[in-house]
Amino acid sequence: MPSLESASEREHLSLPRPESQSPPVNRAARKPMRRTLVTAAAAWPALAAVGQASAQAYPSRPIKVVVAYPPGGVVDIIARAMANPLQAALKEAVVVENRAGAGGVTGHGIVAKSAPDGYTVLLAAAGPLISTKLYKSVPYDPVNDFAPIAMVGETNILFVVHQAMPVNSLQEFIQHARANPGKINMSINSIGSMHHLMSELFMLRSGIKLNRVPYKGAGQVIPDLLAGVVDVHMESLPLIAQYIKAGRLRPLATASNKRLEELPDTPTFAELGFRDVVASPWYAFVAPAGTPRAIIDQLNRAVNTTLHQPELRAQLAKQGVNIVTAPPDETGRFIRAEIDRIEKVIAETGVRTD
Repeated sequence: MPSLESASEREHLSLPRPESQSPPVNRAARKPMRRTLVTAAAAWPALAAVGQASAQAYPSRPIKVVVAYPPGGVVDIIARAMANPLQAALKEAVVVENRAGAGGVTGHGIVAKSAPDGYTVLLAAAGPLISTKLYKSVPYDPVNDFAPIAMVGETNILFVVHQAMPVNSLQEFIQHARANPGKINMSINSIGSMHHLMSELFMLRSGIKLNRVPYKGAGQVIPDLLAGVVDVHMESLPLIAQYIKAGRLRPLATASNKRLEELPDTPTFAELGFRDVVASPWYAFVAPAGTPRAIIDQLNRAVNTTLHQPELRAQLAKQGVNIVTAPPDETGRFIRAEIDRIEKVIAETGVRTD
């Protein structure tokens, strides 16, 4: 993930001044038309004042942050950790609402169709925005239906095996998998997630074939992984750190850009020759397309101010979240670049959900 630095945007909501036109008219019609144009010109300052007053009054009622997943997951934890600090920054109530379903697609679709007034925003996760090519019908366009507000952070992906697996390195695992085709089970915690796509890309690049076992979330995967029902898995460190420490799971590689501080002896996929098996699931605030820029900028400042608070940073660090801040335009460029990159992965691996 590219390094993004926090910055403030200087753009403000401005209404375009209408251009006067002079269509051919007869002499008798000119006088009434002039009165119309004069009336419109006189009304323009009043219209502009209304728009400015609306932006200045924001927010005047509670703001809803939609989480497209059930309670207890990383996205939900981030949203609830940020709710009170955001409330203080915006001087208005911030309410977190879980709208789970279809791997996050349901909640993203709800926000895409919400009023673009700044009172409904989404804490978006990478998967539902970057994997729309996986589904036959998605109720939103990941670029055109959302207005980027701010980055929040990124997490990591670890490739781990059950303790009984007779391997101690990724190369040994590849050799073992080639010697036992069709006998190793790989869990997938969410179809279309970054974890899933990196698993598929790794199999393609290494030339191995694993049995895919789909689940509805990490909460279901981990008990089966610990019990040996599945043999290998890709997961974020906070959810499996205690089991790695206890020796029940063995990390072989990370898909992060660099080695994790908590596991300095675990190499990256890139170090081991898999240069494009690189991904860090990311999170960002977005609003419905058409939300006024003045409101977007105000929300961006509030999010970035919140993310710089030491207590919140420490709280998110426990969840494995590395804070990333950026202005709205840079956030949008990053999301578009990620969509383009992952679409190529999807096309190459041939992953499908329908």
